[in-house]
Amino acid sequence: MPSYPHDAACATSGLPPQTWDQVINGETPQERETRYATATAICGHCPVAAACYAKRSQGGGIRAGIVLPDHSPDWADANTWAGVDPFHRVGHGTRGGYTLHRRLGQDACEYCLSANNHYDKARGAGRRKVA
Repeated sequence: MPSYPHDAACATSGLPPQTWDQVINGETPQERETRYATATAICGHCPVAAACYAKRSQGGGIRAGIVLPDHSPDWADANTWAGVDPFHRVGHGTRGGYTLHRRLGQDACEYCLSANNHYDKARGAGRRKVA
């Protein structure tokens, strides 16, 4: 049986531990977006994601594929709304991520806001095309 943290996908990925940090000083938004995407993809295959999620009180960063802010480690408690398993949540940088922020009463992060704007533009363009 896999054990946390030794068998965690992040521990065996070969990537530096900072990959799962909330913030890296000097990082551009594009670099952060790429790092978040890499980290959450690795988390998606983690055999000990539930144990990692349970340790979220140790601080912010990426835990079980969810980006937790450093200032509020208990933010993830709200992820259980409507009985949906938090490990099957849509990640940041998607329309679903934007919707999750709004349902949790949060301002959407720049990545989710951008994804929602692209969605709205594409949806509006589709409505204007009348045959």
